[in-house]
Amino acid sequence: MLYLFRNNEYFFVLLQKIECMKTFECNRVLASTDFSETSLKAARQAAFIAQKNNAIFHLLHIIDKHYESFSIIDPLIFNKTFYDKFIEKATEKINQIADEFSKEYGIKVYTHVTVGSISEEILSASKSLHIDLIVMGTHGYKPLESLIIGSNAYRVLSKSKKPVLVLSEEAEKSAFSKILMPISTSVVSRYKVDYTFSMARKFGSDVSTLIIVGEDEQDELGKMRVVLKQIEKEAERYGVNMESFIKDHVQNGVRTIIDFAKENKNDLIVLMDEGDAQETGVFFSIMSQQIIHQAPVPVLSIYPEHIGVDPSSVLSGAAGI
Repeated sequence: MLYLFRNNEYFFVLLQKIECMKTFECNRVLASTDFSETSLKAARQAAFIAQKNNAIFHLLHIIDKHYESFSIIDPLIFNKTFYDKFIEKATEKINQIADEFSKEYGIKVYTHVTVGSISEEILSASKSLHIDLIVMGTHGYKPLESLIIGSNAYRVLSKSKKPVLVLSEEAEKSAFSKILMPISTSVVSRYKVDYTFSMARKFGSDVSTLIIVGEDEQDELGKMRVVLKQIEKEAERYGVNMESFIKDHVQNGVRTIIDFAKENKNDLIVLMDEGDAQETGVFFSIMSQQIIHQAPVPVLSIYPEHIGVDPSSVLSGAAGI
């Protein structure tokens, strides 16, 4: 069942607001590319974001360190010559791409070529370059395409200290004109509201807020209607145009979000996941993985820690969307 609510139709009850949350800020953007179509699409998305935010764009290419296994006798000597050839060719290619982006988007593009583990190099660059947003493509695994994203994207998403924007193979570069913000019954899910609205204001985007109530959560429906009214008030405060929707008796949250994004013509989905992953590096919800891998549009993944919420204050198991 689908309900549409508009402002002022229901009374508003002010709920306690979580203070000191960070809003969207993007002064430095990082994208990695292996020169594949998917990664270049992600790089263009990053260039667009840098343009809209007058931000510095760092473009990174990583030569995978697993080539070491080719040399058994003397890997250090072998690798020096072997990697030099790759570094030279990669540097020439990435600089050419950077020049194209610089001319097309009117931005400054810094290029980097490194050797190592793909996910570790992305995370290391993000830290050393003081990146505000990581943008990357994911290829996924075809045999498990409905279940999991690519391993490098998974590691970055699980361990990044900054928000990560991911484009699947099917996703198209977007101007972010209509952002989808799914909200579940989990309190964690609502932490992304101010961040999303501040981002929408920056890009001139409309926001579609989709409240999702599960089949076994019908006693939460009344409370979520009140939450929706609070979110509508926040949209007014930010000066963001927002549509409000509730779907109840939901059996498959992933399918509900993906189908809604397609039908409603949203061009970005903003997700909130549990903060425990920042400490353990082993948790990134299967639901989020499925949404990222199946989404026809870019997906922005945020942890509570990214917006100033102490991960230890988030109840274990309270993963939101």
